Amino acid sequence: MKHPTQDDVYDYGLYLFDNILKDNDSLEKGLSKYPEMPRWRRDWDSLLQHPILQGEADYDLIQEQELANAAKATLTEEQWRAFDEITAAVQSPTPRTNIFFLHGAADTGKTHLYNALCHEIRGNGRGSTLCCIFWNCVPSSPRWTNYTLSLQDPSKS
Repeated sequence: MKHPTQDDVYDYGLYLFDNILKDNDSLEKGLSKYPEMPRWRRDWDSLLQHPILQGEADYDLIQEQELANAAKATLTEEQWRAFDEITAAVQSPTPRTNIFFLHGAADTGKTHLYNALCHEIRGNGRGSTLCCIFWNCVPSSPRWTNYTLSLQDPSKS
């Protein structure tokens, strides 16, 4: 990470401490052996092994919050409904609400809404790994654009 926050440093320290405990414990329980101890939240194993995920985790929270606020200022009423529904599902995830499918006709603001959601979720700094995936299919007519927004919160795993 280029710009780790204090929370990132603390969380990574817990991850390292957990691994040290596991390496020196025949049962490999690590921090789970101590219920009063906090747990690390980020999926450090994946982040350390996958450079793409490392890049997704390396963003400036303040800049993301500013971009989210600018994008939200121009959302339409219909975009706000989708925005509110998706952000509410992200805040209280269930197995059925961790992937979203956004579709609509060309030039209806899907990309704008999608970017607003990505900036909002990244800017909240919850320690989640957000993977924004864009998929675009252009059959002969009409044009279809689809977006998949997947959120992984290691603390909920």
